[in-house]
Amino acid sequence: NFGEVTLLTGDVHEGGFFHQVEIEGGKVSSVLFRKIVEDRIYDVAEYVKKNNRWEESIVDRGRYKALQRYENYDAKTEKYSHIPEIVLFKEIKQFFKTFQTQETEARIEILEKSLKGLDKPLDDVAVDVVGSVNVGQAQPSSDIDMVLYMRCGTGCTDLHTSCDKFQAARAIIEKAVGAFYKFEILDCIDLNVVEKSIRERNYECEVTQRFVAYRSICRTINYRVIAPVEDMLNADIEFRKELEGSIRSYFKIFITNARYLQSFEKYVNRLKTVGIKLPDSMKRKLKSLLQESKINERND
Repeated sequence: NFGEVTLLTGDVHEGGFFHQVEIEGGKVSSVLFRKIVEDRIYDVAEYVKKNNRWEESIVDRGRYKALQRYENYDAKTEKYSHIPEIVLFKEIKQFFKTFQTQETEARIEILEKSLKGLDKPLDDVAVDVVGSVNVGQAQPSSDIDMVLYMRCGTGCTDLHTSCDKFQAARAIIEKAVGAFYKFEILDCIDLNVVEKSIRERNYECEVTQRFVAYRSICRTINYRVIAPVEDMLNADIEFRKELEGSIRSYFKIFITNARYLQSFEKYVNRLKTVGIKLPDSMKRKLKSLLQESKINERND
């Protein structure tokens, strides 16, 4: 179910659980037990058929055990509001995703397949997509821009292009995606560094600042890799708020640069060609984004 559940005792428990069934060759090959929480979907458990038997693999032990004990898990997380720039972008993004193109779905699907079932040491790789795929408006000529997440070794530096694990992950994506679409990895985030800075409440960690920025506005493939880290971050909401506040100027530049705004203008025109008009409320939001851009230009 996707709503709250009221028991006979009067207690209210979380809903949002559902099964995703994958079929290959006319037969069920695997089943994902998942949970939707606001704009996030968590993989809780996975069931794969091997040798005519179903094998269970627990992906998210915290949410799985909480359900077994009839306990709420996500309701315990303190609710908070993003900074205005993030809220505005997410609202606009959600509107365009309502009219997601088949080209977007094709790119998402091929990325999911490329990251699914990776063997160690690359089983902890995820990506955030940005640009047209992020807002659901990819076209036949659209590239795939992405941010890579992984757990690097202790010898890895912030110069991710010199990291052996990064190169291995890129090679896998190149093999799966490169034959069909052009793609670019814009950044790489070491989740070990992010976890360490959260534990130490290090506000000045640039890797964690970038993590918070991407997680606030981007679209994730293979979220199960990132979920434990974001849960850890959300357990300290004050720390997350401070991080978002400290990089607020970065957000303003990021979401109001000329390239992004030109892209939104193209998205609007595409919707017009298929007979979809923007509601007045969305026109006001886009106008607000444009005004913010002009302010930034004057301040440069």
